[in-house]
Amino acid sequence: MKMKEAGTRDLRQFGIILGVVLGSLGFIYFMRGRLNTYPWFLGFAAAALLSGIFIPRALKPVFFVFTKVTRAIGWFNTRVILVLVYYLLLTPIGLLIRIFRNDPLDQKIDRAAESYWIKRKNASAGRRSLEEQF
Repeated sequence: MKMKEAGTRDLRQFGIILGVVLGSLGFIYFMRGRLNTYPWFLGFAAAALLSGIFIPRALKPVFFVFTKVTRAIGWFNTRVILVLVYYLLLTPIGLLIRIFRNDPLDQKIDRAAESYWIKRKNASAGRRSLEEQF
């Protein structure tokens, strides 16, 4: 997918969000007593927040790297999730249907049948049901 150019508004939002997230992590480290770690987080949070508010264009390289990394993670996660859903959910269901010889779509061929038309149970609905379908 083609990336659109990051505008000033996007960079400003990115700086503010990055500042809040890094500040929250710094606060968590401070509360846990990690006295050598929290100043780094708070410093980067302040830098991201201030540059996001006053000079958002300075965050463009950081935004570009974050965007590339998150797109790569999203691409990988999509494939992993699809493979897991298919092999852990759909494949066992298909195997169980075949083992128990169930035909949920009624696809078996009946050579003696005149037609495969299925009669409606409530045939008295008439024209009104077609006019107000939903």
